[in-house]
Amino acid sequence: MATNGKQQLRIPAIDTAVVNKLKMQAIEQGKSLQEHVIALLVKATSGSDGRGHPGAISERAMRRVFQLSDEQYNRVIEASKPVPYIVAGGMEPASPQENANHVWRALGEEMGFLWDTAKPDSRGERYFTAEEFKP
Repeated sequence: MATNGKQQLRIPAIDTAVVNKLKMQAIEQGKSLQEHVIALLVKATSGSDGRGHPGAISERAMRRVFQLSDEQYNRVIEASKPVPYIVAGGMEPASPQENANHVWRALGEEMGFLWDTAKPDSRGERYFTAEEFKP
C-alpha cells in the first residue's frame, strides 16, 4: 500500500503476463514501459483513443464486420510467415509480428478501420470486427 500524504492508495499486484504484454506493446510502439502506461491512462481518461480521434472511447461499441478480399487475406498470411535469414554484419529483418502489424495498418487505412482494434469474427478466416475510422 502506497501513501500520499493523508490518502492511502491501494495498488493491486499486477500479473507477470500483463506486465509482459505491456512491455511488448511499448516496444512495438517505440516507447518506454512508463510512457506506454501513461499513454494508456491518458487514453482511458481523456475521451479520446490517443490517436487524435476525439470521443473514440465512447464509440467503442461501434464495431463493424469487415471481410478481407483474396488479395488482402493473402497479404496478411504472407506477412505472418517467418523469414529465414542469416545475420552477417547486417540487421535482422522485421519479425512476422512486425510485418503483420504493418499490413494491418495499411488495411486499416485502405478499408477505414482502426487497425489495432481488429478481432476475429466467427464467420470465418476472412472476417473480422473492428472500430470504424472516421476522420
